[in-house]
Amino acid sequence: MANQKRKLASVQRVGSIEAIPDADRIESVGVLGWHCVASKGDFHEGDLCVYFEIDSFLPIRPEFEVLRINSYKNSPLLGEGFRIKTKTFRGTLSQGFLCRMDILGDGDYKEGDDVTKILGVREWEREESDTGDGTAIADLPAFLKQTTEYRIQSYPEALSVLYGKPYYITNKFDGKSTTIARKDDVYRLFGHEVELRIETYKYKKVCEDIMAKLKKYDGIKNIAVEGELCGPGIQENRVGLKEVEFFAFRIMDIDKRRWLPFKEFIQICSMLGIKTVEIVEIGNSFPYTSVDELIRMADGQYECTGRRREGIVICSQDMLSCDVFESRGERLSFKVISNKYLLKNEW
Repeated sequence: MANQKRKLASVQRVGSIEAIPDADRIESVGVLGWHCVASKGDFHEGDLCVYFEIDSFLPIRPEFEVLRINSYKNSPLLGEGFRIKTKTFRGTLSQGFLCRMDILGDGDYKEGDDVTKILGVREWEREESDTGDGTAIADLPAFLKQTTEYRIQSYPEALSVLYGKPYYITNKFDGKSTTIARKDDVYRLFGHEVELRIETYKYKKVCEDIMAKLKKYDGIKNIAVEGELCGPGIQENRVGLKEVEFFAFRIMDIDKRRWLPFKEFIQICSMLGIKTVEIVEIGNSFPYTSVDELIRMADGQYECTGRRREGIVICSQDMLSCDVFESRGERLSFKVISNKYLLKNEW
């Protein structure tokens, strides 16, 4: 299966317009589950517009020059451009950037169209402080999928799909996405997009420990344990650990091309002594209907250290599939990033 790619720039419909107190020139425009600050009068309810998600990196062009003061970056990896991130204007949160449809020129565009490539938008990549992790030897194989979670603000309709169904909520750990797999009796290591050579990997010892535990398990022949490596030297160690550790968040049965249900995932991790991400809530009937309510829930702390958490991840216990995401048939799970975390930690 092809790697999952984010729809960084897309055609969307304006849902609401809200005034900003004591602001004569700007207003808050609602698109999907997001709110963006825009010039007053540029958009009206029901209009089509081009929405640029957080972490978009926009090229240099006249239509984006309004972003220069606050968003210009000259990155060694990406060159010059404008990085879209969470900001506040007059105390109002803005999460994304909007343009009118004329930026696309002539063409027949409809709501939901992905225009990322058309507008030359790329995903922002920060320079890692830890650059000597290891050697990439291949792309992610077809039997695995990227571990990316969709943000609920971009797909609010997922709430109605999960409503009333068994669910669980975990803390979102900000580390290195890592998958350790056993395929045809060969143990392999994967990052977010590539296969890594275990012999030269910086965190070899931690990963080999997980492999050793998997060797004791004979229930599923071909199996992949997905998780996060967290600790000193990784993403500023926001979890606050004293040493690098692996935290599992999902297990895949490779042959059946399915993720294991929550109870089976917990049973296997418990039996093998593999730590999981912190589970903060479990229920038989998902009760939440508001994106804003979940955003408030995302504020909080990691149980293990008391530090401010990045956010939460919400999943179907039965690993149901969902057609609301751009990659149809994806598992029914999504992330909710804390606004307090974004405002403090984005750079």
